[in-house]
Amino acid sequence: MNKAKLSLKLLICVLVLVGLATLLVACNIGGPAHFDHLVTFVYNTGNIVDSPETQQVGVFDNGLVSIRPGYSNNFRLYNLEGYYFTGWYLPAEVDEEGNPTKDENGFVILGEKWDFKKMRVTEDIKLYGAFEKQSMVHFINRGTGEEVPMRYPIVNTPGTVLTEFIFTPELENHTFLGKYYVAPTGKEEFAFPYTVQDTDVNVYVEFLDGEYALVSTRSQLRTAIATNQNVYLLNDIDCENNESYLWALGTYSGEINGSPERHTIKNVSRTITAARNRQSNFSALFGTLGANAYIHDVNFENVNLMFTLDSSLTSANIFVGLFAWRAQQGARVENVTISGNLRYSLPDDMHVTFSQFIGESLLNPNDITNCNYDNVVVASIK
Repeated sequence: MNKAKLSLKLLICVLVLVGLATLLVACNIGGPAHFDHLVTFVYNTGNIVDSPETQQVGVFDNGLVSIRPGYSNNFRLYNLEGYYFTGWYLPAEVDEEGNPTKDENGFVILGEKWDFKKMRVTEDIKLYGAFEKQSMVHFINRGTGEEVPMRYPIVNTPGTVLTEFIFTPELENHTFLGKYYVAPTGKEEFAFPYTVQDTDVNVYVEFLDGEYALVSTRSQLRTAIATNQNVYLLNDIDCENNESYLWALGTYSGEINGSPERHTIKNVSRTITAARNRQSNFSALFGTLGANAYIHDVNFENVNLMFTLDSSLTSANIFVGLFAWRAQQGARVENVTISGNLRYSLPDDMHVTFSQFIGESLLNPNDITNCNYDNVVVASIK
């Protein structure tokens, strides 16, 4: 073996041994170690419960501190929940016995931050970790003024820029309305992007009592009605006189809440033909309103139904309503307006009962309150 290869192998062996000795000290493993000074890492957690143990690493005289907590799984950086780590520091001052001065909370008063790329070790030293409290987002229920418990608290390091909240507030048997506000009242919304400050922030939210589908599109409306979900309208919805946007005329037993703004569902148009195999659900909006149905604070604008009879149907007791075909006892309709046209084409000898509102109603008078259907036109087309 030539001298160059032998020298290279010896150098590699020396470096491995030096690294192993340093790592043994860092992991607090006993045994002989070759170093000049000892660097001790102290977690400056003051009176915080369950403070992590100190960690050490050996360093040659005038050498850099080549590894520190976080270097490996065996030499890891401990974390404190709700805090973030800012670095390692020398103490600002020590007393006559070499003990660092502490503040009234039991934390070491920190001095110069250790620069691991430049600063060199010439004696045994202790470096003290600095932890700062993270900022937390508190969601406050506008309805009750109480803080909403969070399964996963939202905590962030000051200076972090948020484009959204990764966890949304939840309350059992309630529906979060999806908006964030800066105050207990008013319409000013919490603005994104938001730069996290060094103090906690209160964000105000609103809930509906119960479980609702929050609806803002016609496809969402169609799905919610078809699956008997409770509906809360976030805005007006235009069905564009296209039947493909509409829902089947079955039995609906949920709630449709037009919100305090009384949103509008408009431009609903259907063409329905009664036949021997179809003698029910003749309406533009709802087939049967089930006993638990509750429709309130919503406007229905420009609703149109064209009704005809197939020649296969020779006799029948038929009811047709623009709003609903039938309403079961217990259903409620409140603060609803409807406008539009119910047009029909019938043989002279066929009797059909037409209604501007509900074709066959089993409701008590008190179940329909403050509703207006005066702007519905019922007319025959020959």
